Amino acid sequence: MFDQKGINSEIHIVSVNQIRHDSDPATPLRIHIGPASTSRRVINRTSLFRWLTLGQPERAVIVKIDEARELRNQLVSRLLPPATHAWTRPAAHEPGGRITRSIGVGMSHRESGGYRLELRLEERDLREHPAVAALLSSARGEVNVEVTGRISALGARHNPYRSRHRPLRVGHSVGHGLVGAGTLGCFVRFLGQPGTVGVLSNNHVLAATNRGTIGDPIFQPGMLDSGCPNDRIGTLSHLVPLEERKENQLDVAAATLDPGIETMGNFLPEGVLEKVDEPSFDDDLLAKVGRSTGHTKGHLSATEVDLMQVEYRIGEAEFRYFNFSNVIEITGTHGFSFSAAGDSGSMVYSPRTRVGYAMIFAGNEVANRSYAMPLPAALHAVKAEPLNGTEDR
Repeated sequence: MFDQKGINSEIHIVSVNQIRHDSDPATPLRIHIGPASTSRRVINRTSLFRWLTLGQPERAVIVKIDEARELRNQLVSRLLPPATHAWTRPAAHEPGGRITRSIGVGMSHRESGGYRLELRLEERDLREHPAVAALLSSARGEVNVEVTGRISALGARHNPYRSRHRPLRVGHSVGHGLVGAGTLGCFVRFLGQPGTVGVLSNNHVLAATNRGTIGDPIFQPGMLDSGCPNDRIGTLSHLVPLEERKENQLDVAAATLDPGIETMGNFLPEGVLEKVDEPSFDDDLLAKVGRSTGHTKGHLSATEVDLMQVEYRIGEAEFRYFNFSNVIEITGTHGFSFSAAGDSGSMVYSPRTRVGYAMIFAGNEVANRSYAMPLPAALHAVKAEPLNGTEDR
């Protein structure tokens, strides 16, 4: 271990991608300590980690996104519990068997340049948990901590977008017969099935959180919005199951439209959808059209968030809890919520370029936080691609 006296309070990690829990701790790692003009010092990985966690400077500047990603992974693997990645409550079981609280770890882009870690706590007292305290200590000055409250799958409330629409439109009420209502995210064509058009949304919207089966009818509007058997638009055809005691990356399902059901294609308030791509901090102004809050705008506040626990309501009194990784966080502009209950399934896109990035599946309205999954991965999982422009069958 080296003496920290006289060292400038800034550390520039030159090669964070070498910091891995399975690396040889004796292998030297070069870092810059102090101003750029100072000479490099060589320490091993074990010493660096101890220095970061026990005797760290006031600020660690994370320059590249790969460095931020590696540091996040390092901290998650060393400081957070395995398996469910959630904290056990000291109190007795809550109704529905809930015994854990959510802690999410992601990263964001700094306006001044570089990146920082993002920590999301379900409750404020989780800051005092020893593992969380160690996490904050290990990257002091480069962790932004926010309390989100409990994060829930976005169910449904009444809203003008709940009406019956023919032709079908993006952003309007849709759902399985066992759920209230969610949002029709976008229109797709299924690969290898020429002429077949479908709709993309969440598992908990189109498949009733794993309770649905392939071939079940799908309705527009959803049942909470006065949907009835005559409002059938298609059948559940593709489903990615949600798994407990395992990290999920997607809450997605798709339905194939019945013959004769027409659509307006992927038409957005700003124009037609151009393409889909991975989320990027280079285009952080985002928009969505959803069944509950309509057309809203927000900013990308964190990406690649892991260890996120989401509450799903099953019926009137039953709850289930699923863990997610690689989650995207969006904050509404001007203090307004980006999404609300019933907006699950909404496509998140850039209002400037009309590029689709993600699909909403959860959030917390009080904390003004919405959570989404990457749209390219969702499409790949159901073997589909978006319709081009206003293209219909």
